[in-house]
Parts: sequence; structure tokens; C-alpha cells
Amino acid sequence: MKNLILISFPFWWGPFQAYSSPKEDPDLGAEEKKLILGGNVSKEPVSVIPWKLILSKAPVWALIISHFCHNWGTFILLTWMPTYYNQVLTVYYKFFFFFRIHNCLPAF
Repeated sequence: MKNLILISFPFWWGPFQAYSSPKEDPDLGAEEKKLILGGNVSKEPVSVIPWKLILSKAPVWALIISHFCHNWGTFILLTWMPTYYNQVLTVYYKFFFFFRIHNCLPAF
């Protein structure tokens, strides 16, 4: 099964290629290229980042808090998992590798 996925990779990934510039993309029409390249974006580099404005927005804090909670929960789960398997499920330490890999597989 794994070999089939590796062989089919170019076929299902091919349509989703990215290009460095809109000029290089053959799928963009002339109007789209004109709209993208002739836009009114400032060409000056940003010298001052408005951190106060960024950190004053609720969605930014929602992302920060959700990221912290997700990481905290994941690390607590991963650090206490061997103790739980040993004390509650009475699984010996030599079998932890199987259980550890088994729980991480859905992430891929």
C-alpha cells in the first residue's frame, strides 16, 4: 500500500504546484496576472511592526490561548501515558513502544 501511495504521488500532487512569481504560473490568465502584478501594494519594507495593535485583537489571543492549551494537553498526555499504562492497564515497559507509536499514527 505504501508503495502505491509513493508511486501515485506525482499524479495527485502535480495539479497543486506552486510558483515563485505570478509571471511563472501558466494557469493564470492575462487579467489575473495584470490584477496581481499591477496592484497597489506598497513596495517599501516594513520598518515598525505594530505589536500593540496586533496583540490587542481578540482573534490573536484566541489563537495564542488555544495553541497553549493544545500543547499543554498533548505534553501532559505524552508524559503521563507510560505511568497510566503501567499502573492502570498493567502494561510492562517493554511494550510501551507499541502503544506510543499506536497513539501517534493518527497524526500522520
